Amino acid sequence: LRYPQREKELGLDGTVKLRLHLFADGTLGRAIVAESSGIEAFDLEALKAAESQSPYPPFPSQIAERELWLEVPVIFRP
Repeated sequence: LRYPQREKELGLDGTVKLRLHLFADGTLGRAIVAESSGIEAFDLEALKAAESQSPYPPFPSQIAERELWLEVPVIFRP
């Protein structure tokens, strides 16, 4: 995760809530901003980070679902 330089220099912080659509094999189906930080650079960087981590680890065998939507907070603090 990269902290946007301009926002870091300004001492800005924020939290982006992402919704991630994951498949059992770890494939990221979709990443969307569920709740914006109010700072576009944070929102875009959070999405980039989620997409760059794909594929994710496969679901454990105890999870019967073949796909899940997860909500994940991404916190930016200088």
